[in-house]
Amino acid sequence: MIKHVVRRRDLLALLAALFPSPLAAAVAPSGGPIAGLLRHIKAARAVGVAYLAIAPQERSAAMLSQLLFGGMSTNGPNSDVHTQQLRQAIEARRQRDFANGETVILDGWLMARTEARLCALAALT
Repeated sequence: MIKHVVRRRDLLALLAALFPSPLAAAVAPSGGPIAGLLRHIKAARAVGVAYLAIAPQERSAAMLSQLLFGGMSTNGPNSDVHTQQLRQAIEARRQRDFANGETVILDGWLMARTEARLCALAALT
């Protein structure tokens, strides 16, 4: 089995990027609505690779998009409002994951499955 090491520093940076402060959200990159959800793409991809190693059945960008955004439009205008709506939806799913025990452990870190899936989507795109 291949072990993917995710440095704690990278994971903390990623989590801060997933759920930034309003000030940080104002300076998020503009590479489309989904790109606006992740400021530290390198760290996100490392976490995503680690997740896909334990969930290879989800190794499909289409499947991950459906699981993450099912029913939501991610092709809308590239605006702060649209990115904020996606961020709020992901945060709501993240909270539900923790409430329902839908979590994964990656390199000793407990993560909501939604967080891990978002990172996996970044790794595949």
